[in-house]
Amino acid sequence: MTGRPVAVPKLPHRAGLVMIGLAQIIVGLALGARFERQRLASIPRAMAAGLAILALIMAAMAAFAALAGMLMPQDLPSLILAFSIGGMAEMVLTAKVLHRDIALVAAFQTLRGVTVNAVAGAVWQRLGRKFFKTDMRGD
Repeated sequence: MTGRPVAVPKLPHRAGLVMIGLAQIIVGLALGARFERQRLASIPRAMAAGLAILALIMAAMAAFAALAGMLMPQDLPSLILAFSIGGMAEMVLTAKVLHRDIALVAAFQTLRGVTVNAVAGAVWQRLGRKFFKTDMRGD
């Protein structure tokens, strides 16, 4: 390494952009070809339910962030990013762009990811026994 800054192009070469655009069109066409009219009719109802659930999750996340803000000396925007259910990379990058506490957001996101992955199997097993009368092992 020479210690000199490396020039990184902001956008890929024009041919790369064309290839990316073509790939997106092909993927879109492939996905669109699989839709059936009956399934498309159910999309508005599914979107309404999804938006309602999303609103509840966002309200709960903001409430937990506000509660944590009362218990620890952290600013609310950093805590909201910390409690958000997006990907860790997205939340940390958002914290960086907004000049918030990146370490706090990364620590909370890591803890959330480890906790969810550690207990997901047990929760899935319990839900399977309770609601489906099976152990949901997938065997």
